[in-house]
Amino acid sequence: MRTDSRAFPLTGGDRRAQIGAVAVLTASLALALVNLTTEVRVSAMRAILSAQQSEVEVAQPWLVDERPSAALSPRAALLRGMARISAAVDELPPRRAALLASAAADLDRTKGVRRWWADADVAESYRAMLAEGTRSPAALAALSRSYEAAPFLRGAAPWRIRYGATLWSDLPASTHARIVAETVWLAHASGRTYGYATGLVAGTPAEAPVDVLLAETSS
Repeated sequence: MRTDSRAFPLTGGDRRAQIGAVAVLTASLALALVNLTTEVRVSAMRAILSAQQSEVEVAQPWLVDERPSAALSPRAALLRGMARISAAVDELPPRRAALLASAAADLDRTKGVRRWWADADVAESYRAMLAEGTRSPAALAALSRSYEAAPFLRGAAPWRIRYGATLWSDLPASTHARIVAETVWLAHASGRTYGYATGLVAGTPAEAPVDVLLAETSS
């Protein structure tokens, strides 16, 4: 299964009124996680506008939409949940907690809708990580589910790989194999992504198995 992922921006509080575009098929959250064992420092990434630009939603209207999650279509609920997660990053409690709780209800609306499984699981993993901490069981479970639904997600790959590689010991062997495969896939995606992909697992337990698979696929 191949799912196209695209990132959405996480902007500062003074720019929240101009939150950038939230792209259609994704909860990619292609964000850099640096030094996860001590703190989570999230770097914003620009939204990727594709051929589906006409379908891209602006986040701000979703943030003022107070309809119950059940009243939204799964796609609309996913987009609103993503917008709420985006806004929560720059908020302090209790507003942050309220946005993340509302986002959880929106993401629940996508359950059972195959088209959105991987996207919603990536978003839920990130949401739970923000709400409960980097070792959140819910975040790790959602990360594993996202790999089961979509082994390769171009936009979400950097975040999934780095998060999974850093918390390697908390994940099952099946997810380890998928992280390794996605890292190798990203490394071979273009001449410019090789060093970037291998850098995501450098110094983690994923580095050795990635090196082995890269050697096998490069020979």
